[in-house]
Amino acid sequence: MATVEEIRRNVEQQLTGRGVHGVFEFRPPIILGRAPTGVPLLDAKLSGGLPRGALTEFCGVTGSGRTTLMHSLLAQATRKGELCALVDTHDAFSPHSAHDSGVALDNLLWIRCQQHIVESKFIGRKLGPVQQSIEVVDLLLQNGGFSIVVFDMGDTDPQVARRIPMTSWFRFRRAVEGTTTAFVVLTQEPVAGNCVSAVLRFDRADPSPHPLPGFAAVPLSTTPRQELALTYSPAEYFLQCS
Repeated sequence: MATVEEIRRNVEQQLTGRGVHGVFEFRPPIILGRAPTGVPLLDAKLSGGLPRGALTEFCGVTGSGRTTLMHSLLAQATRKGELCALVDTHDAFSPHSAHDSGVALDNLLWIRCQQHIVESKFIGRKLGPVQQSIEVVDLLLQNGGFSIVVFDMGDTDPQVARRIPMTSWFRFRRAVEGTTTAFVVLTQEPVAGNCVSAVLRFDRADPSPHPLPGFAAVPLSTTPRQELALTYSPAEYFLQCS
């Protein structure tokens, strides 16, 4: 039986003969700038903000701070006149809270997915909320023109989110590569695998007599993608990097 290395070498030789090179080599995304989050110390940890032309995951349960940071991120962009898009899978977005957080709603395209099964005449099949949102995200990324595109699946059951085909995440990554769009996905658990460039894992801070307000970030890995763990206290931003 052939070893994994032999199979890999054989596949590489066949693809090279067809003009396809380096299929098994890691290719870091082309970063065309950074999208500041509005949290100075977190931006410093991320070399200026979230990478543009790449996918970033915000992972955490309700109340962990992921939506607070999303509002801050969108506020930074929309207040500068940049156009952003939010794909709201489960109709969870609150424009009032976003406005109070500084988001310029005139510069935000908010797509609210239907919370029941709908029949798409365009693709000829029935779609639930998650399937609707995938189609919308695909359309937004393929057409471009947005500074930030947020795919909010924060209320999606992790088992349902994990059933999204990996081919969809690869397609999203390829669509955003080489652009100035920062693509952000909100989930309860990481789902996009190796298609992401950065993962921010959110957790609510443990109760204490005097909790530090805001976020605290700790590096989780030294892999080619950047991965940080963040804890959050519902008050003004505070970040402690280590």
